[in-house]
Amino acid sequence: MTERGRLPEAKFARSLPFERILVTGADGFVGNYLMPRLNVCVAADAGVWLATRSPQLANEVYLALDDATAVHAAVERVRPDLIIHLAAQSSVGASSRTAGETWSINHAGSSSASGC
Repeated sequence: MTERGRLPEAKFARSLPFERILVTGADGFVGNYLMPRLNVCVAADAGVWLATRSPQLANEVYLALDDATAVHAAVERVRPDLIIHLAAQSSVGASSRTAGETWSINHAGSSSASGC
């Protein structure tokens, strides 16, 4: 173990066997820690796609978790062998103010993603 209990990244370099990875919530709290490490751990020729409501880059794909059709279309387009689902409404305040939207994103969105 290294400082703060982190494992050295070099130990895991290019060790993940997945070729096509779809990540939801890559720009969120956990995603900001995961993405730099994930990019080190996948093979150089592996594809990592980021699911977003406003795709702008070649490795981004449109996905709205509250739209099951969009979820299935994104999965069909990317055809991932691994989905890392991090997207969620995590703000307690926002969750209280918009309970229906929070339910739609956190529960129904997760259900859609897991059913692909």
